[in-house]
Amino acid sequence: MNKKSKAKLRQIEEKILIYLREGYSQKEIGEKLGISQPTVSLKIKRLKEEGKITAEEIKDARSKKKNEEMEKSKGKIGGKVEDEKNEEILRLLREGYLQKEIAEKIGIHQSTVSLKIKRLKEEGRITKKEIEEANKNKAIKGKDKKILKMLREGYSINKIEKELGLYPITILSIIRELVKRGEITADEMIKIKSKKNRRNKNRDNKQEEKWKKYLRNAKKIINLQSKWSNEFFQEFIKLARERQNNGKLKPEELDILGKALLIETQNMESIINVARLYLSLKKYRECYVFLNRSKDSVSSEDSEEVIRVIDALKQGIKEHKAVSMLIKGCNIEDIRKETDLRTIDILDLRNKYITNPQRKQQDESELYNIEI
Repeated sequence: MNKKSKAKLRQIEEKILIYLREGYSQKEIGEKLGISQPTVSLKIKRLKEEGKITAEEIKDARSKKKNEEMEKSKGKIGGKVEDEKNEEILRLLREGYLQKEIAEKIGIHQSTVSLKIKRLKEEGRITKKEIEEANKNKAIKGKDKKILKMLREGYSINKIEKELGLYPITILSIIRELVKRGEITADEMIKIKSKKNRRNKNRDNKQEEKWKKYLRNAKKIINLQSKWSNEFFQEFIKLARERQNNGKLKPEELDILGKALLIETQNMESIINVARLYLSLKKYRECYVFLNRSKDSVSSEDSEEVIRVIDALKQGIKEHKAVSMLIKGCNIEDIRKETDLRTIDILDLRNKYITNPQRKQQDESELYNIEI
């Protein structure tokens, strides 16, 4: 093949490339260039192999061309009608209607509404934030009166949330709006808060009574005056954990729980849960005593696990003491003799808890926490 023929072929390929990027089909390209469709197909394959165009690019170009043609066609047939529909969709969107509701009102398919909304966003005629805000306003419209009534009847935010299916943040914003409009006075808000406080107090009193009841039953179990049950202790440990989270759990109460628990053969989960409660109170000695006693209250298989936990606790106590001595400014040798830790371990603790600038900002009691 001479140079002139090669140049001509290259020229044809360049034209095919241009038509492909403009979204023309193989048949249309063949008609435009006066060549057969199989020839066009072969040349497109070659262009792909050379990396000049990809199948994805061809697909995107075809899709874009079809959309443009559709728009032109629609514009010619009923541009005015389309504009009216778009304006109607905009109005309904701003009133907070959902796509499904808009489709039903206008009498078109939901997917068409979705496509039109997408184009309206692209044209900058409405934003996603505006749509979300309108939806929220429509959702809460008319519910302010219900919320006002429920508040005056002493409903809590959680109860209003369940009744009306609104988020707490939405309920609070409605309450703020009611206050702003003067529909709830300052005195009424004080009364509402007072009712809430009374409910909370009643709930706390009930929890306190329940806790005392469990303590009384645990003492009876210790004195073998009441029957031991796994369900009782599962609930007892759960209550103790809640009490600890509220800062109300006392070491002597935890001792009663621990002693009663070990009356019968116990599973490892309960043992570990009680041990962790001791650690959260920083009662390391009591935790050690409890774990030692528990060795006789678990199965022989779990006994080895208890011993492993005791060893971890011992190591934790040593490290805790070393950190305390480092805070006081004791030298490494004295700490090593007192704790029986290796010098390298003490240096690691110093680097981690004492010289670390972020740790320096913490309270000394929070520098080192023993975990099992």
